Amino acid sequence: MKHFLFVLTLCLASTISYGQQAQVSGQITDSSGAAVPNTNVTISSEKTGITRAVTTNDQGLFLLPLLQPGIYSLTTQKE
Repeated sequence: MKHFLFVLTLCLASTISYGQQAQVSGQITDSSGAAVPNTNVTISSEKTGITRAVTTNDQGLFLLPLLQPGIYSLTTQKE
């Protein structure tokens, strides 16, 4: 029985820590509302300084998953 409780505790701990994650998603469009593909999207944590970057898909969509909750700066750049 002790072994089962240990495994259950580990599962609950990983669920709790996973529940403290956020994501940012969106679509980059131009002034006419048309999607802008292949745009660099960068997000930076103001607390930690950690930066992550993705590129939008053909529909201008992007997803930045698995972020720690906090305050972020988001920038975009089309080359």
